[in-house]
Amino acid sequence: MKNNKQLLVGAIFLGLLVAGFFAWLFWDPFHKVSGPKVVAIPSPVQSEMKLAANEYPQLGLSFRGDEYHLRLTLAEIPSAIDKVEYDFTYLAHDNQGREFEKGQYDSFDISSPKVTSDILLGTSSCTTGTCRYRYDKNVSEGKVSLTLINKKRQSLQLESPFWFVRPGKTVKISGHQARNKGTSICLVYKGLQANGKSVLHVSCLPGGILSAKDFQ
Repeated sequence: MKNNKQLLVGAIFLGLLVAGFFAWLFWDPFHKVSGPKVVAIPSPVQSEMKLAANEYPQLGLSFRGDEYHLRLTLAEIPSAIDKVEYDFTYLAHDNQGREFEKGQYDSFDISSPKVTSDILLGTSSCTTGTCRYRYDKNVSEGKVSLTLINKKRQSLQLESPFWFVRPGKTVKISGHQARNKGTSICLVYKGLQANGKSVLHVSCLPGGILSAKDFQ
């Protein structure tokens, strides 16, 4: 009888031991109860800003004394615009005739309807009040890329290509060509496009003979 009780106790103990072993084997101490499923919601994408044809700002490009110093002007900027960014890129050639691209970037926080920026076609190094310049010669063409940003963080991108026309040289634009009949360089550029339309503008150093009418 005593032996039967010992066998029963041993069987119970063995069963508990086996159950404990399997519980330990399948128990995950790092398991956590899952909460509600979180779904990522993408940030809303701002749409492109719209401007009426008469709201486009007026772009101006002109020489400042010589062909290596230019002035970019943006006038009649709509009051809804609070920032303007621009990239001014151009193609030049070295003494071996190899073509290379350079550029300048700038941005403006708009507080008035007109901003200006001076552009150097080359590089400068200034120390102790003295500046040395290394100019990019034989600049042929380039473009101004503008980004207008309003208070709603909507943006509008615009482009204006330009061409340098040297004395005695001819340039062809939009199927029309014209020749610089003068003795100084001229700069031809397209106004900012509204509804797919653009107007040619011309700026020359004294002695350059070329006008927008020559392309008609």
